[in-house]
Amino acid sequence: MFQLERLLDRLPINHPKYESISKKYHQAKAGYAGELYVDRVLNEVSYPQGVNVLKDVSLEINPHFRIQIDTLIISPNLIFLLEIKNYVGTVHFDEDTGKTTKVSSHGRVDKYDCIIHQIDRATNGLLEWLRKRNINIPIEAILVMSNTQTDIPVFPENVTLKYAKQLPRYIRNLLPPRDQQDENQVRSIVNQINSQRINWPSMPACHRYAIDPNDLKRGVHCTTCNIAMARKRGHSWVCMTCRKKDSNALWKSIEDWFILIEPKITNKQLRLFLELASNSSASVIFRDLKLQRNGVPPHTFYTMGNRQLDLMKSANHLHDLNSFVR
Repeated sequence: MFQLERLLDRLPINHPKYESISKKYHQAKAGYAGELYVDRVLNEVSYPQGVNVLKDVSLEINPHFRIQIDTLIISPNLIFLLEIKNYVGTVHFDEDTGKTTKVSSHGRVDKYDCIIHQIDRATNGLLEWLRKRNINIPIEAILVMSNTQTDIPVFPENVTLKYAKQLPRYIRNLLPPRDQQDENQVRSIVNQINSQRINWPSMPACHRYAIDPNDLKRGVHCTTCNIAMARKRGHSWVCMTCRKKDSNALWKSIEDWFILIEPKITNKQLRLFLELASNSSASVIFRDLKLQRNGVPPHTFYTMGNRQLDLMKSANHLHDLNSFVR
C-alpha cells in the first residue's frame, strides 16, 4: 500500500494512469483496514500454547510461482489460511467467468479476479511448499469478510466463507486440545516460513505499473503538503507553502527513488531527480545520509545499507533508467 501511496505523491494528477493507480491505492487501503479489524477480532481467540499467527506471508513456491497470504494460523494438526476482503455492497461469485462482482448501494459495479480461484491458488501453493519440506498438515482456507455491510446473496460452494465476527468460534471449534499441541513442530514450521519470506525490496513501482520514471514529479517534496521545497543555506529544505523546515523531506524523497524507480542511484540521477545544482551537492547528500557506495569512478553508484532498509521497512510496515540520465 505504501508503494502506491508514494507513487501517487509523485504522479501528476493528469497522468493517464493516475486514476487507475488511485483506485488500486484506495482498494489496498480498504483491504489493510479490513486486515487490522480481523486482527483485533482474532485477539478474542485463546490459542493453545504453541499455536502461531503469521501476518502478510509471501512465499516463492518456484521461480514462476509466488503466493501472498493475509494471515496464517499454524497448529500441529491444522493450518488456517485466511484471505481477508473489505467490501461494502453486494458481492457475487462466478467461478465460470473467473470474476467476483461487487455492486455498491449506488449501483456502481466493480469486477475483480475471482476470489475463489485466488484462495485455491494460495492453498495449493502452500500445500506444495509444505510437501517439499515433508510437512503433512491439512489446510483450512477461509474467505473472511471484514465488513458487516457486505451482503452475499449466494455463498460460494467451494470455499468456507465467514464474517469476521464468526471467526473466533469457528477457529476454536477446530483447534485441537491443548494437550495435543506439539510446540516444537509448530516452531520449526514458523522458522522455515520466516526464513523463506519474500521481503522488501520488492519490484519498483514504475516497473510494476509500467510507468516511465521521467513522468514522475521531481524535487524534494514536503511531507505535509507534497509541494516541491526550496533549498536554503546549510543544506536545509524549506517548504514555501507551509513556511517551515522539514528534516525528513530529503530522506523521504530519496526513498521515493528506491521505492519507485530502482534500488541503486548515481550522482547524476540524484541531481536530476532532486533537481540539484551540482555534483558536490549530490555528493554531500550521499555522505550525510550514509548511503552505501559501490563500484569505482566513473561507474560509482549508491544503494541503501542494511540500516536504511530496516528504517524503511519499519516506517512503511527493472525499469530502463537510461532516459533519466540523458
